Amino acid sequence: MAETKKHAAWNPGLYTILVVDDDPEMRSLLAEELEEEGYQVREAKNGLDILSEIPFIAFDALVTDWKLPLRNGLLVLTTVKEMHPSVPTILITAYGDSKIRRKVEKAGAVYLQKPFSMESFKDLLRSLLRKKTPAAPRSK
Repeated sequence: MAETKKHAAWNPGLYTILVVDDDPEMRSLLAEELEEEGYQVREAKNGLDILSEIPFIAFDALVTDWKLPLRNGLLVLTTVKEMHPSVPTILITAYGDSKIRRKVEKAGAVYLQKPFSMESFKDLLRSLLRKKTPAAPRSK
């Protein structure tokens, strides 16, 4: 079956992903994997840094850790959802807490527990992004 026109040519380079994680190794791993797929990536090491940038930058998805210094991931994702309701958000965490999961899902985000396979993460992100139009055209 042929793909619809909207999805005929998947181009990750059209999408900018915000990655927020205080663990430099995890943040770098996520950023490198996404860049290898062709995405444009912006990184932040804490919730406060990214919250101050969100009103001024174009982005298509947010990937944030739960435990962050200065502002936690739930505050980051709820702020993003208030300002940009259609932006897909994924909250990653090592804490398998059903209360956290419910809060994340209630905020309209996807909860992803560590450890996870990088392929399942990229498949999840791709499926979320296929449902939206890129925030802004990107030049190559």
